[in-house]
Amino acid sequence: MREQSKEFTVAVYARVATAGQMETEQDQHLRQHQITYLRGLAEKFGWHVAGEFSDCCHGRGTERPALNAMLDFLSHGGPNAVLVKNEGRLGRDVRVVEEIERKIHACGGKVFLCR
Repeated sequence: MREQSKEFTVAVYARVATAGQMETEQDQHLRQHQITYLRGLAEKFGWHVAGEFSDCCHGRGTERPALNAMLDFLSHGGPNAVLVKNEGRLGRDVRVVEEIERKIHACGGKVFLCR
């Protein structure tokens, strides 16, 4: 997160993994906690949040409704960066994370991981 002084318009992306097929109240709380944290961080750096995207699913693949909506938003002139809590929120497999990052970069976006 070295480019604090540069102006960015960001999309925040959150993901929680579900234990079963149904999203629980705890899952909803964890997603909202990530979104709130990321919004606060963006505000701290003076970045505008153009959209919030969150999925409640495993991180093994890239077929996720909110992730795909965010990528579509980026590809149509949306924000110029994506803010994510950590790599694990993008995916559980290095290849998945790299694929998502490539897709974001192909849209002209940067990826900021809070770690």
